[in-house]
Amino acid sequence: DLPYGQISGLVEALSILPFIDGVEKIAFSAADVVRHRLVTEIVNAYDANDQKRAREAQGGDDRRQGNRR
Repeated sequence: DLPYGQISGLVEALSILPFIDGVEKIAFSAADVVRHRLVTEIVNAYDANDQKRAREAQGGDDRRQGNRR
């Protein structure tokens, strides 16, 4: 929810901190979520959306190619 053009502090930190010895970025998956079913569903939805965007960026969007599954 940042204004257009403003860099996220998290994104900036992730671009700077990996160069410090002992600092790592750890990515969690839906399997790591143990608090509530809804949180797991939200993580899964974001993962599915990321995968869809990656396919579309590679030209693999079935709708644009006229293919049906």
